[in-house]
Amino acid sequence: MGLDEELDEMCRYLYRRHRVRLSQKNFERGTVRITEPGYYYLTENITFAPNIENGCLPYAKDTQYSGKPFVLGFFAGITIECRDVCLDLNGYEFKQGKDHALMQAFYSHIELCNTPFVPKKGPADFVSVLKSACRVVIKNGCLGLSSHHGIHGNGASKVLIEDLRITDFTVSPISLNGGHSITIRDVKAGPNRQDIPVMGTYSAAQFTVQLAEAFMYQYGDQLTPYEMAEILKANGNLHENIKSVFREIMTTGETKDELYHNDTGLVDGNAYGILIHPLGPAVGEFMSDVPKEQLVTRLHIENVKIVDIKSNVKEIPGVVTASGKKVQSGPAGAVFQFDQVSHGGGPDDRYYHGTLLSHLQIAMARPINRLGIKYGTFGITQDIVDWATYGHRSGRYHLRWKCNGDGMFHMNKGVIGLRIDGVVDGLVENFCVENLKNIGKLGNEEYSGAYKVSHDAQKVPGYRGADCIGVNVSNSKAILFKNGDIKCVVSENGIARGIRVMFDSKDIDFVKVSVKDIRSGYHLEHGDWYGLDYHGELTPYHHGLPNSVPSSYGIEFYKTGHTRLREVKIQELKGPITESLKDDH
Repeated sequence: MGLDEELDEMCRYLYRRHRVRLSQKNFERGTVRITEPGYYYLTENITFAPNIENGCLPYAKDTQYSGKPFVLGFFAGITIECRDVCLDLNGYEFKQGKDHALMQAFYSHIELCNTPFVPKKGPADFVSVLKSACRVVIKNGCLGLSSHHGIHGNGASKVLIEDLRITDFTVSPISLNGGHSITIRDVKAGPNRQDIPVMGTYSAAQFTVQLAEAFMYQYGDQLTPYEMAEILKANGNLHENIKSVFREIMTTGETKDELYHNDTGLVDGNAYGILIHPLGPAVGEFMSDVPKEQLVTRLHIENVKIVDIKSNVKEIPGVVTASGKKVQSGPAGAVFQFDQVSHGGGPDDRYYHGTLLSHLQIAMARPINRLGIKYGTFGITQDIVDWATYGHRSGRYHLRWKCNGDGMFHMNKGVIGLRIDGVVDGLVENFCVENLKNIGKLGNEEYSGAYKVSHDAQKVPGYRGADCIGVNVSNSKAILFKNGDIKCVVSENGIARGIRVMFDSKDIDFVKVSVKDIRSGYHLEHGDWYGLDYHGELTPYHHGLPNSVPSSYGIEFYKTGHTRLREVKIQELKGPITESLKDDH
C-alpha cells in the first residue's frame, strides 16, 4: 500500500470512529494539544490570540502549559504530538491575531511535535524527549497571519500536507526538520507578511524581560542589593517600554521607537518558501556531510506555487572579547548589538550609550559573571560590562567581531523559494517559484575586514545575506525536478540565482524547467552600478571580499556532484555580472 492509500484509509477510519470539533472556544486558553489519534476539524474561522491580558503567556495555574515547552509562551496554535491524526481545516482560515503576533514572534500555526526545538537547541530548555507526529494529514483550508511559520515540524514522518493556501507568514509557510515520507501537494504559499511594524529587537526585549524575572526569582537570594536594584530598575523600564510600544502599534499600526521601528515592513532576517532540512534548527550554513541517519528520505512536492516572498535581511555584527570565542548574547540568544548601543568612530573608537534592552542585559550580566553561573544562552563577559559601566573607549578591550549573522546570530543566507537540504529520494513536479526579492544591504566591511569566513557556521566565502535564490539544493541525492517555472528572482545588493546545487549533491535532475528574469543590482547610472552599503549609503560596487559584485546566475553549481539538465531554458538575466551556468568547484 502506498502512502496516499495508507493515509486515506486512516482518515476515513478516524472520521467514522473519532471525530473532534474545534471552534474558537477551544483556543481561548491557548494551544490545542493533540495527544490522541482522531479526525480533528474546524467549525469556523479561528483567530489565535489567547491571554493578551497576561502578555500572551500561559497562566501559572494552567497545568497543561506549565511545562518547559511553553517557557517562552504559546509557540503554536495546534501541536500534534502523537500518531494517526487528520487535521481538516474544513475550508476555514486559521490565523494569529495581530496583537498576539506582535507579542509572540516565536510561533507556528501547527507544530508537528511537542516542542519547537530538539533537545539542547534553541533559546531555552524546552524538552528532553521529542514526541513527533507520525501518519498525519493537514488539509483543506487557509493558514493566515503568522509571526513566524505556518507549519513546522521536528522529526515528523508519513506527512501529507494538501489543499492549503498559506499567506502572511513571516519566515516560512512550511518548514520541516528531519523525518521521512513527506508529501506536500496542491499548496499555494505567499505572499509573506509585508507590514511587520517591528524588527527582531522587539521579541528580544520581551524574552529578556521574561527571563530576567525568572532569574530574579531563581537567584534573588544570591544577588547583592545593588544588583537586585539595577535589574529591577532596568527590567521595569524595558517592560513599560514594551507595553507602551504595543499600545502605540495597536492604535496607529506603527511605532516611532528607534529600538524597534521597521521602516520597510519586511522581515529583517532570512525568508523562505518551503524549507526541508535534517533534524535540528536550520539556522547555520547550508547542510554538508549530513550523517546518514539524519537525512530526510522520500520527499514528494507536487502542484505547489511559491509567490511574493520578500525580505530586508539585516546584518548584526556580533562582538567577541579578546579572551572569548562566542558572540556576546542575552539570555534568549539575541546578539548584544554593539553598533546599536554605542557611538563614536571606527570599531576601536566606540563608547557605550545603551538602549533599554542593553541596560537590562548588562544589569543581568553583573551577577551572572560574579556568581559564575550559566543562565540560558546568556554570554556577556565582564569586559563588555566594564566597557558599558565605566565609559571607556572600545579599543581598550581588544574586541573582535563576527559577521554574516542576524539578530540571533543565525547565519544570513537571504531569500530562498525552495530550500532542500540533506534529502534523499525526492520528486518535485509541477512547481512554480515566482517574485522573490531581497532588499538587504551590502555586508559590513569594517569590523571583520575582507573576510572569507567570519560566522562560526560559515563555509561559503563572503557575506551572503543579500542573496536571493529560487531553488537551493544542498547535500542531497536522487532528486528529480520536472515541469517547473522559476521567475522574477531579485537581489538588490547580492547574488540572484535561479537554481543552485551545492555541497556534494548527486544525481540531481532538472527536466523541463524554465528559469527567467533573474536580476541583481540596486542602481545603474551612466554605465556604473551602485548599491547600498551597510550604513545605507550609496556606494559603487567593487570586487573584493566580503561583498561580491551583484551577479545574476541561471544555475550555479558549487562544490557538488552529478547534476543533469534536460530541456532547461534560461532567459533574461540582468545585472552587473550575468552567467547562464556557473560552475564553482
